[in-house]
Amino acid sequence: MKSVAYVSKSATAFDVLVRNEELHAEIRHGSNRATFHECTNCDQVVCVTALIDGELYGALKANQLNNKFGFSPPVSVDFSSQAVSERRERWQQNWCCPVFIKRTI
Repeated sequence: MKSVAYVSKSATAFDVLVRNEELHAEIRHGSNRATFHECTNCDQVVCVTALIDGELYGALKANQLNNKFGFSPPVSVDFSSQAVSERRERWQQNWCCPVFIKRTI
């Protein structure tokens, strides 16, 4: 199974700037509740977001950040057995919020 590390901190914001809409893909998997924002040029997920109660929450893919060493070691977890309501609650408690996705014109 492929391992992916995300970072987030509750009550912090981040902005995503999409400079080229043609290279931005929004992918949904599994429960169809979260959106994975991918660069189609390099086939890398940059972040994941979820709209919960009108607020956009998100987590950043750790290896896409400039300061990869500013975080504690990854912790292996498996959330595949969580119900949708449990996932939403976990995201609300742990993910960054608000998240702003801006597009250049």
